[in-house]
Amino acid sequence: MTQDLQWTCPFCERETVVPASKLKWHADWVAIENARGPHRVAYRLVVCPNQACRQFAFTVFLHQAKQDGRGLWRVGSLVKRWDLIPPSKAKAFPEFVPKSILNDYREACLLLELSPKASAALSRRCLQEMIRDYWGIKKDTLGQELDELRRRVDPLTWQAIEAVRNFGRIGTHTERDLGLIHDAEPEEAQKLIALIEVLIKDWYLTRQERLERLNALVAPGEVRADQPFVAVAE
Repeated sequence: MTQDLQWTCPFCERETVVPASKLKWHADWVAIENARGPHRVAYRLVVCPNQACRQFAFTVFLHQAKQDGRGLWRVGSLVKRWDLIPPSKAKAFPEFVPKSILNDYREACLLLELSPKASAALSRRCLQEMIRDYWGIKKDTLGQELDELRRRVDPLTWQAIEAVRNFGRIGTHTERDLGLIHDAEPEEAQKLIALIEVLIKDWYLTRQERLERLNALVAPGEVRADQPFVAVAE
């Protein structure tokens, strides 16, 4: 019998308890003799109970399997998990974030497990695009742009950027051609993605929320939400 599931929707990011009526599981045993041995394959379909969302997530799981002394099949350790819908753990950011930034971020998330070094390269390019677009800082290298950025952001933000910049070999890569693909460990690529997510929220989402609050205080037509906003250093 299917039980309720404690779950965070990858689309609306709401933490919720999904009732059994919004869940579907199906599993089968791979008992045909093969070089890898017996396995269990299962899929899970989850529909978000949030009425404003109602998206579904589709995931496939592959486990090792074995028979016990009574000949009953038992599930072993997880071999592989495939998140098919959505295809990655990329967060759903609003479309007012520049398209080129969102595209690089989403592709970096998509490639995280398949190719950490490609994911890290896309994240570094995404970071540079954000610095140039939001802060208007354009230098020869990302390293030089980060040095300029240090004088403009608050200390806590800089500490987070510097921590990721100096992690492993990321610090050396930021000084080089972003078009080159350098080796990167999965943890390096994951930290870069996490940094991008924080900065998108702190810069673009916070700016948009501020504009909306200000627009609510002025007469219609005096200030428009689509007017360009220029970040000014304090």
